[in-house]
Amino acid sequence: MIKNLHCGQRYSVNTLVDMWSKMFRCIRIPSLVCLVLITLFSKVINSAPLLSEPMFMRLSTEQGLSQDSINALLIDQQGFLWIATYDGLNRYDGYRVEVITGKNNEFLNIPIETLFQDSKGYLWIGTEAKGVFQYNLETGEAIKITAQQSLSDPDFLQSNYQIIEDKQGDIWLVLAEAIIKYSYQTDSTSTIFQLNSQSIETNEIIRWVQLFESTLFIASSNALIGLDIKTGKSTIIDYLQTDLPNSDKLNSKFLYIDSNQLWIGTVEGLYSLPLEETVAFVDQKGALPKSTVHLTSRNIWRFVKAPNNLFYIATDKGLYSYSPQTSQLQHLFLPTDSREYLATDIIRQIIIDKRQNFWLGTESDGALYWSPKTTLFTNIFNARGGRDNKVLSNNEVWSVHNEGNDGLWVGTRNGLNYYNLNEGESQSFLSSTDEKAQYSSAFISKIFADKDNNLWLLAGTSIVHFDTKAKRNLPLKVKNQSDQSLLNNEVYDMRMQPNGDILFYNNAGLYRYSVQDGEVNQLESAKNTLSIKNAVALLPPLADQPQTTLFSSIGQLWQIDNQTNQLALVHSLTAEQHRTEVSADSTVIDRNGILWIAYPGYGLVGLDNKTKEQKYFFNRANLLPTNTIYGLQLDEQGNIWMSSHAGILKFNPESQHLQKYGAAQGLRNLEFNQYTNAQLPDGKMIYGSPKGITLFDPAKLEVGVVTQNQVHITGIELASRMLPMPIKDLSGQDFQLTHEDVGLKIHFSSLEFENQGSTRYGYRLTGAGNIAFTETRVPEVMFPKLGPGNYTFAVVAFDTQSGTKSQEATITFSVAYAPWRSPWAILGYIVFVGLIVAILIWRKRQHDLSLHTAHLEVVESKNKLTLALAASNSGIWEFQVTQQLFTAPRLTDELGYASMAKQVNNAQHIALIHNRDRTYYKNQWQAFLSGEDSELDVTYRMLAFDGNWIWYRDVGSAVQSDSQGKPLLVTGTYTNVTDNLTNQENLRVFGEAFKHTHDWVLIFNNKQYPIASNDAFKSAFNIQNDNELGDQLVKIQNVQSGESAQFWHNLQALQVNQYWKGEDKIVFLDGRVCDVLVHINAVASTQDDSRIEYYLLILSDISEQKRAEEKLRRLANYDSLTGLPNRALLLDRVERGLEHANRHDKSMALFFIDLDKFKQVNDSLGHKAGDELLKIISTRLTHKLRKEDTVARLGGDEFVIMIEGVSCAEAISALVVEISDLIDLPILLANQSVSVSSSIGIAMYPGDGTTAEELLKNADIAMYHAKEQGRSNFQFFTEQMDAIVKERLELENKLKAAHLQKRFLNYYQAIVNIETGCIEGFEILMRWPTKSGMIPPDKFIPISEELGLIEPMTLDAFERAMPLLKGLRADGFEGYLSFNLSARHFENQWSIDQIMLMLEAHNIPVSSIRFEITESALMRDYERALDYMMQIKHKGFRIALDDFGTGFSSLKYLKEFPIDVIKVDKSFVDDIGKNKNNEAIILTTLSMAKQLSMTCIAEGIEEQHQVDFFKQHGCQHLQGYFFSKPLPENELPALLKQSW
Repeated sequence: MIKNLHCGQRYSVNTLVDMWSKMFRCIRIPSLVCLVLITLFSKVINSAPLLSEPMFMRLSTEQGLSQDSINALLIDQQGFLWIATYDGLNRYDGYRVEVITGKNNEFLNIPIETLFQDSKGYLWIGTEAKGVFQYNLETGEAIKITAQQSLSDPDFLQSNYQIIEDKQGDIWLVLAEAIIKYSYQTDSTSTIFQLNSQSIETNEIIRWVQLFESTLFIASSNALIGLDIKTGKSTIIDYLQTDLPNSDKLNSKFLYIDSNQLWIGTVEGLYSLPLEETVAFVDQKGALPKSTVHLTSRNIWRFVKAPNNLFYIATDKGLYSYSPQTSQLQHLFLPTDSREYLATDIIRQIIIDKRQNFWLGTESDGALYWSPKTTLFTNIFNARGGRDNKVLSNNEVWSVHNEGNDGLWVGTRNGLNYYNLNEGESQSFLSSTDEKAQYSSAFISKIFADKDNNLWLLAGTSIVHFDTKAKRNLPLKVKNQSDQSLLNNEVYDMRMQPNGDILFYNNAGLYRYSVQDGEVNQLESAKNTLSIKNAVALLPPLADQPQTTLFSSIGQLWQIDNQTNQLALVHSLTAEQHRTEVSADSTVIDRNGILWIAYPGYGLVGLDNKTKEQKYFFNRANLLPTNTIYGLQLDEQGNIWMSSHAGILKFNPESQHLQKYGAAQGLRNLEFNQYTNAQLPDGKMIYGSPKGITLFDPAKLEVGVVTQNQVHITGIELASRMLPMPIKDLSGQDFQLTHEDVGLKIHFSSLEFENQGSTRYGYRLTGAGNIAFTETRVPEVMFPKLGPGNYTFAVVAFDTQSGTKSQEATITFSVAYAPWRSPWAILGYIVFVGLIVAILIWRKRQHDLSLHTAHLEVVESKNKLTLALAASNSGIWEFQVTQQLFTAPRLTDELGYASMAKQVNNAQHIALIHNRDRTYYKNQWQAFLSGEDSELDVTYRMLAFDGNWIWYRDVGSAVQSDSQGKPLLVTGTYTNVTDNLTNQENLRVFGEAFKHTHDWVLIFNNKQYPIASNDAFKSAFNIQNDNELGDQLVKIQNVQSGESAQFWHNLQALQVNQYWKGEDKIVFLDGRVCDVLVHINAVASTQDDSRIEYYLLILSDISEQKRAEEKLRRLANYDSLTGLPNRALLLDRVERGLEHANRHDKSMALFFIDLDKFKQVNDSLGHKAGDELLKIISTRLTHKLRKEDTVARLGGDEFVIMIEGVSCAEAISALVVEISDLIDLPILLANQSVSVSSSIGIAMYPGDGTTAEELLKNADIAMYHAKEQGRSNFQFFTEQMDAIVKERLELENKLKAAHLQKRFLNYYQAIVNIETGCIEGFEILMRWPTKSGMIPPDKFIPISEELGLIEPMTLDAFERAMPLLKGLRADGFEGYLSFNLSARHFENQWSIDQIMLMLEAHNIPVSSIRFEITESALMRDYERALDYMMQIKHKGFRIALDDFGTGFSSLKYLKEFPIDVIKVDKSFVDDIGKNKNNEAIILTTLSMAKQLSMTCIAEGIEEQHQVDFFKQHGCQHLQGYFFSKPLPENELPALLKQSW
């Protein structure tokens, strides 16, 4: 923009050019002169660079570059940056510069001119004097394709200046004097073009070419040539035309085709020609078209087109941008203006990376990386100490305060500043002339603004009041000198409260300073709670508790209630956590209700804001780049911003991702100061630092260019040797390492040059040695020594902007064993040692075997017996009859009496026998010993040590007898028969259960043939005995349907010991269908567990259960009254409908229907009639719609219709009209014909929502808008409706808050008696003041009625009015106050008793209060209204009917309601003198009131002739702006003194 020096008016460039053109046409100056003047003018306006101090990341020899003169730049297909210099080839991965010499040092220390990567992935490298190479990045092989001798000097080779690929995949090599084409198909080269001898003699060279179909444009140092490839004919293209030629303008060096234009960059200027016309000219089919001059006087090296359609031009004077659409040229910057020490401004190469940032190749300063995003941070500070332009009084900023979006107040170490954000201008105040002072009264550490926009400052240790208009300090209002000294001495910190008071503290305590009355009071509540010696700062309140102040002390954060002065602890750190002096700096509450607290030096703490329980903690160990963080601020997207000693940080509390902004992103410094942050109303953020202030817009720093997050393994190194590898991304490669290899270093990179410094990586190593997943910002990892084995190394990168994790990049490698430690060597060692040991063991074993052979033969027979007995759960016992001793191992082995010997006396043995078995046992022994029985056979129970009873069967015989044949020694065997007896009992029990269970049991053999069933099965299926099972089952299977008895298939598929359970249906022979729960077991054979012995099938009748479930399901999903789907089922169907619509690319509509006047039907005819009406409406809607559509009832009188397969909105409109007409049809209820109408809202998929809840909500919103239009209406949802609803919701929330905080005011409008000329009363009107002004009553009163707040708000108005009325009466006022009552007061029968108590408390008579009601309030419920008004009347209050004549039944109300006053509506008063009909209505009203002994008050009186009219016709009570607008209470005394 250019400023008119005379009048200050600004004109755009386009406007000025247009003015120049018109002027030249008027004075008939030739067009060429016009063009020259405009061009000169364009140069003038674009002469100053846009960026005064550009910021770069620089790659030079200091970072490992082989040389600093850049000839070519290339970003290859994997993202590596290749850099060609005069001294070799380099590759850069974002961290490391690697000099590429070639396998045979082909590229070592030679000038590289050009770089190109073809579609096959080969890198083409053109040199100055060594020819052109094709470089295989996989193998590292370099093949020289051509090396042409110079035609002017055969001792030298031609340089290569450009390499391109055509559509056929052939490679074109642009040499200095010829153009060569290489064919992959024939692996040969051919000459396409060569300069003639005359051109060679004049040292002409080819600099660039551009191929377009069969035309080749050739830029040379002397001309632009067009070559018809088909004919081989060449033509000189005069692009200068009317421009005066010189050698620099003729020296064309760069060509580009875009938008049907051929662009020509020369040593002096940028030109363009229409492409198609130029091709026709070359083909000799047309004349040369007119060229256009875009830029003069600049040496055009290269330019690129960015996605924003701008050309970025590399010139001898830095970087330019050019818009082909607007012809707007902008000089962006001069490289030498940066902080880098650069030699020249020449930029020779330019390319764009995937983040839309630029790599610039300079003549002698290396490669520069420049991001346009660096301009998004505005750094306001004194450059060069302010010697050239002093913006701030001091660079060290310690406080900031914004004045809207226009200006900033900045407090520094020396003085106060006002900075105009629009003009970039500043003013300084209160600075000290003693610049060497480190701390003084000019140190401004806090700034606050009062309601008059004057400032309150903490200057040094004093509180200062600064007049922003007079630009001087104001005296502090105090009550005594001691308070003055408190405010002017040793104030450590201060904070202004919402009411204007100032909270501050010093070494003696915490104080509150009332600026209105000058009183200073110490907060007694803080004396015993806070430790002032640990105090650090007073902070802003928590976002959800604005009437508080936060108090930060070492290790603790307190909250002070501004009204009660009570303190509450918000958070505290343990002593271990704050070993240093750590204190809270700032807080924010995110969208998830997490309270975040910044503790500089400790980290970031996240608490549950309700419970104050700690949920998160982040520090340098797990996320932050530094623990020193300040100034938490929340942006519109929910991100948390903070400053730090490592730059500016953005934290996403949802993903817990942190993004760092530093020097590469445009910050002038990385260290910031505490308590120096602010946020402008437009969302911009400010942070102060030792180097001024930084301003930025968070919205503009959001992700602009979305790229695929990738990670690449860029290199592998060994400390022990060189490891050959491809020159590309090594992901997926496999490497072999020897046992001697040490120092394995793996390099990796995301190849995101913009944010490489802050990129996080994670890696892991698995295989012979494992390293768990580890996060790091270092782009490499070193493994000093790995053991032998196979390994996999995997790495990921986290996107710096979104935090998303990339796919893994992996490599595998194996480490060989040392020969003497290999598995084969170790196996040999083991075999050798094992052989020696085996020989020794064999010899010893032979000796031992011979010794034990005899012993084994002896015990063999005993062992066989023992094994046989053990196999049958048996043992041996012995009884010595004479000694009465029992010997049996079961006492210890089976019964568990470890302390008891195996030999016991008979009494001990009998004591262990069960009481019930003891007599039987003795009898059996007695019969045996007496000779009655030849053998003993007795079964009995014995008590085990664990308390269980074990059954034994003892069988024995005498082995030794006396002379009389009586046994002396009895021996025998015992057998544990517990399991046998238990099994017999279980079989009996199971048999009984099988017989009597109510479930149907069926057993099949292994051939799946039925062999048995229980009585319940036979009874259910009418089977007489098991012999009929097979035949009957065949009949039963034959009557089954395709959906019943599916369990037969499962039975047939079961394997051994498998089990199946499921629900099924079974059809009986009589046709009945039964739901059953089926259990099937495939039981294995006891002899062979791999074979099925039988199948057990159990069927349980669950028909009753299924019927109950169906009933519950219907109750859960259907409306009990109408049988329609309810909300739950509706949402399910809508979701399924959305899936179908999305899958088949269809539309869908949702109707939200609300019945009008349904409440009147319910109230007048009763709920039974209302229910019948709803059922009739439901039936009508169901019959109207298709089977695939859905009608649902949400409750009350609300219905929803879902229409699938919608063709167009017009069809929906037609359908909704039919539905509306259908609902409007009369219905006969209780012998009365009634009719209801409907309001219908329509939401369409996909335009109005993509989820069921969203569509339903938007249809509901549209319905409410339809209801506002009147009955029988419908509306389609629009975004504007949603905005209105959100605006209303916001207003509702503000209204609730205003009510709780009692922000409403009473305003009073006078009612004048024109006979006396005095005020006889006031009508009370509620007002709601906000920062943006008064919100009108017609906007908030209806909402307060809907929210149910109108009653308490009316009480509040009474409370506010009573002291006023009492005071007015004390001053002689004998009039009344009139309050408005709404329909809500009548519906809830608002209690008048509270009013009576207030009147008694203030000693005010009932006659001083009147109530005004509207006709609409009476129409809601006639009976209740009449009853309520009678209550009011009986208390003695007078009642006025407001807005008379605007309703429908006014005469009826006058007759039946106890009304004392009629208020004539303003709509009639306005027409006095204009409309005789309205005047007649007024006169009729006045006459009727007189006849009914009522008083009339005329509202809306604004003009004298209206006063005269009512005075003439006997109405003496008037109200309106003619007398007074509604006034606050402090203006009433003056008003009462007036008379009319």
